[in-house]
Amino acid sequence: MPQAKIPKDVWAVVHHIHVRTPHRHIVELFVTDVPEGVNADDIQRALTRAGHVFQEFNIPYANHYIERVTDAADEAVGAWRNGTARAVKWDDIQEEK
Repeated sequence: MPQAKIPKDVWAVVHHIHVRTPHRHIVELFVTDVPEGVNADDIQRALTRAGHVFQEFNIPYANHYIERVTDAADEAVGAWRNGTARAVKWDDIQEEK
């Protein structure tokens, strides 16, 4: 049976482990319902302001990247499909206006 399409409005915060090959891409968090026109920098800023911390060696976003799941590594797509990482909605990480 074919797999369902990945929604285009889902992004992932991915921890990139590159010490050994093959490299690993481990999803730390999904952000859903991201509006069109929002980019990775916007998501990083919103997550940081909302108190989400992703770091390595005590350096924020060291060896982490944010990418739309439709463009992500196979491991990230698989994590979305099997639910191994938690998800937050875009609106839930926005500041009140």
